[in-house]
Amino acid sequence: MKLRLRPSVAVILLLGLALLLFLGRPFLPLRGSASERTVTVGLYDNPPKIYLDGNGKPAGLFVDLLQPIASREHWSLRFVHCAWSDCLQYLRDGRIDLMPDVAYSEERARQFDFHRIAAAHSWSQVYRRPQVDIRSVADLAHRRIAILRNGIQHQYLVQLMAGSALPFTPVLVNSFPEGFQATRDGRTDAVVSNAFFGAGQARRYGLVETPIMFEPVSLYFATAKGRNPELLARIDHYLTRWRQDPDSVYFAAIRNAMAPEPVTIIPRWLRYTLLGMATLALLLLGFGVLSRWEVRRKTIDLQRANRRLDQVIAASPVVLFLLQGRSREFAPQWVSPNIQRVLGYPPQDARQPGWWAAHLHPDDRDSAMSNLGQLAYRGQLTQTYRFIDAAGRTRHIHEELRVADTIDGETTQIVGTWSDITQAREHEAELGFLALHDTLTGLGNRAMLQLRLTEAIDRARTDGTRLAIVSIDLDRFRNVNDTLGHTLGDELLRTAARRIGSLAGRDDFLARIGGDEFVLVLCNTSTSQASAKAQQLLQLFSDPLTATPHAVVVTASVGISVFPDDGADADTLLKHADLALYEAKGIGYNNYRVFASALSAGAQDRVALETALRSAVALGQLLLHYQPQVDLASGKLIGVEALARWNHPELGSVPPGRFIPLAEELGLIDEIGAWVLREACRQMAAWQDAGLFVPSMAVNLSVQQIERDVLPTLVADVLREAGLAAGRLELEITESTIMREPEKAIAVLRELHDRGVKISIDDFGIGHSSLAYVKRLPVDRLKIDQSFVREIGRDSNDEAICRTVIELARSLGLDAIAEGVERDEQIDFLRAEGCQFAQGYLFSKPLPAAALQDLWQRGWRASPRPPGLRQERRGVASADGPGKR
Repeated sequence: MKLRLRPSVAVILLLGLALLLFLGRPFLPLRGSASERTVTVGLYDNPPKIYLDGNGKPAGLFVDLLQPIASREHWSLRFVHCAWSDCLQYLRDGRIDLMPDVAYSEERARQFDFHRIAAAHSWSQVYRRPQVDIRSVADLAHRRIAILRNGIQHQYLVQLMAGSALPFTPVLVNSFPEGFQATRDGRTDAVVSNAFFGAGQARRYGLVETPIMFEPVSLYFATAKGRNPELLARIDHYLTRWRQDPDSVYFAAIRNAMAPEPVTIIPRWLRYTLLGMATLALLLLGFGVLSRWEVRRKTIDLQRANRRLDQVIAASPVVLFLLQGRSREFAPQWVSPNIQRVLGYPPQDARQPGWWAAHLHPDDRDSAMSNLGQLAYRGQLTQTYRFIDAAGRTRHIHEELRVADTIDGETTQIVGTWSDITQAREHEAELGFLALHDTLTGLGNRAMLQLRLTEAIDRARTDGTRLAIVSIDLDRFRNVNDTLGHTLGDELLRTAARRIGSLAGRDDFLARIGGDEFVLVLCNTSTSQASAKAQQLLQLFSDPLTATPHAVVVTASVGISVFPDDGADADTLLKHADLALYEAKGIGYNNYRVFASALSAGAQDRVALETALRSAVALGQLLLHYQPQVDLASGKLIGVEALARWNHPELGSVPPGRFIPLAEELGLIDEIGAWVLREACRQMAAWQDAGLFVPSMAVNLSVQQIERDVLPTLVADVLREAGLAAGRLELEITESTIMREPEKAIAVLRELHDRGVKISIDDFGIGHSSLAYVKRLPVDRLKIDQSFVREIGRDSNDEAICRTVIELARSLGLDAIAEGVERDEQIDFLRAEGCQFAQGYLFSKPLPAAALQDLWQRGWRASPRPPGLRQERRGVASADGPGKR
């Protein structure tokens, strides 16, 4: 509202102004006098503590404190307006002498000097947009939070969120108004500011205060390190005097800062006029009425601000308190009312002498009291201890204390906070449990096994006793997960853990160290006793692990090593138990073996092979060979079949019949199969780029790939990456793979066939497929197994089988292709019976891509009776065999 003056009053004001200019001249600062000192002061926008008012003049709490000091000390103040981070840099560089409103911290104390008596106290508060629900620190997770660049709130909030494992996105701003503007505009979800600024500005920006408060701080004037100590000394002098007088400049400035911005704007000339009128008795009465009204209004505003502060404290999870005393004897002067909600005690109880020490946990009392005794010398203290709340429960308290003032050189005043971190500690304990335990079964994990086994070995060595390590692996358990799902698989694992645990004695220990791997440590036992336990365990697994409708029997394989015979440390004993387990698996499932060095060579070879196979794809040790497929009538190339090969730098060339079944057992066939598919299609595209057109690429599929739901998507992605048409890819699947889960196989193959991919049944005739299922399959080709083709001309039964498969293919409208063709009479028979296509060593052995490309470029072409290669291959059996993949 505008202030309107009556004409008579205006005349009086003008007379008063003239009187002021005449009488008040001695009271104005003498610019340019010899004793006057110019002090350069940094000024950034942080109302109500420091800012530029509507007339562009410095204002705020720190200005109200500094100007009276400057007047008395004959300082000429020159204010430099800058952003917060720039102001701090100016102070370091010496471009300004004094910086107001600086929160004390140990890090800043290494860069700047501070006076002793705090000018004000504040804390940090979080403010949010009305649409964002933030009620606790946990609600800040994944939020965008505006924080003052280089502000003390930034480091504390980052530490607080990191300590609680809560991710968030800090958005750095140069001033609090900028942060509040960003939150109002939706560029951030919340903003952190000091309580002074937030209380006066939150409503103006349409923001809502939250219960989240932290980092109580003391505010000071600061100078560059080692510069201008006399400025700080004079500031301490006046603050010490003023704080003893409730009517002093200090308390007037505090009240003015806590009140909202006044609506009426009083011009600068009017302030001088009012000062002049103060000398005129005639105007005292009129202005006295106005002053009383202004005081009453500000008092009401201050009461409202106090009520808001009380509401904030009541909702805060942090208890605030003030202590006063000497040495280790500190008496509570004030405790925030929310202590009753946080700890269950009313504030009046907390102010009683000895209350705090009486409720400290007995095991933490001495250390907490000792730390408190050092507070007066250290200036601040952070400690964590256990505390007994009003309900008798043990709470974990994080305490922060900071010396605020030394009143008379001996009496110390302390500002402190208590934060209940019980939930965080319980979460840490839970994480500690998870670090050493298996979440599915509750058993110890591999880390716990190492600890317990090492302790058991030390105890057995001291007592002169023996112990056994029983390594247990559930046979073919991966198939249960693949066919019945992980939910039933988890139930089986829990049941298996209970059955194995029933064999453990009081001092024994059971751990789950892998998907279907368990280790039972038997203390104070012998080899014969451990063997008897293994026999009992195998008997336990003869009964189904689940009830109907999915009654599943899963057998186990067991390996045993004994301390000290088979090793003196945990790693050696576990290794030897695993070797014995592999021996048991090698002779067939549902067996156990005791470690013996003479029997471990084969097991060690298997372990080495498994270890190497797990990294074969990543290390680039796998490669593909390609065998041509030809038209028996024309001799033209109709395609190639991709066959996986493994060349290990130490193991040499590992046959497919050895590593493919192992990959299926270890669950690695998905990774290898995906690599084969990608590499084969990539090579086909590379041949095409080189001008060599290969009509079709045949790739073998495993049962695990068929049972995964991702195969159609994988094939589509690979074809798209290679830029190939779906009709040029042929996927081969065996009869046994189809019959394992026929409905699932039919659905997957139909989806692939609908996308244009060709399907063939590999090794047809050696499986147990039903013709009813074959009729339903979306198949393009039947592949006659080489075991029948090999005996053509020697065994009439095999010839009859070949003839039947060719006729079946013709009846179903399918192509027939024979594999393993090595002799001329085989070609004559197959052509006479109507078999269209063939592959085998008579045409070409499987070759690397480069060798096959070189063969083609030299003009090789398969003829009905191809020359050359057939002669060098006569009488040599196929190296691929049934496991050629």
